[in-house]
Amino acid sequence: MENEDADTVAKATGVAKSDLTTFKRGVKFAGDLVLTNDRDKELYYKKYTCLPPPLFMILISLTELAVYIYYGVTLGEWMTYHPELVNSPLIFDPRKRQEVWRFLTYMLLHAGLEHILFNLLIQLLLGIPLEMVHGGLRVGAIYLTGVIAGSLGSSIFDPSTPLVGASGGVYSLFTAQLANVVLNGDVMHKLSSLLRTIFVTAILAPILATLSTGGSKLLQAASRCRSWPTLPGQ
Repeated sequence: MENEDADTVAKATGVAKSDLTTFKRGVKFAGDLVLTNDRDKELYYKKYTCLPPPLFMILISLTELAVYIYYGVTLGEWMTYHPELVNSPLIFDPRKRQEVWRFLTYMLLHAGLEHILFNLLIQLLLGIPLEMVHGGLRVGAIYLTGVIAGSLGSSIFDPSTPLVGASGGVYSLFTAQLANVVLNGDVMHKLSSLLRTIFVTAILAPILATLSTGGSKLLQAASRCRSWPTLPGQ
């Protein structure tokens, strides 16, 4: 990059000239991951300004981490779930569906260190590039819709089990990538399309299998620690 061009780009993006190479590498990674058409990638690479920056996924992740640390300190348990977590006003409690905020706030709680680390890693790896390309409003809507869909689905198909974790939002980011491949596969590089499909499928398949077996048993065990009464209709 010529010196004058570097000055122009640095001024437009608000990025220090010394950090410009790293910044543009990040922009290129986001464009290559999300966009499918070479012309769109080139245009995005030239015109992306980082204004506004991809704050949604960063703020959501920091909030989830802060809540996890708070309950870790309060309950004295860091590695796995604590039985008292079911008393949190944030958890999705199927007996308290009238407290509508729980359909969303359960995403801030996690059932252990492995749970939160996986969710944070994936949502930052996939969410930030998506947000850099499509904007925080669109990605935020996809993410939060996945979270709400998770609690609604749980309340219908497993109405006796409390729910924690941002996995619904993470799965929505995965499916956004899969939808990108399905809708734009004809203009994508074939190897790129294949690798994306394999990656998403390889991640989603074991997760869904775990949720249908061990994941539900884990949270059922947590709910039993509270000695909940049998819910109507069960």
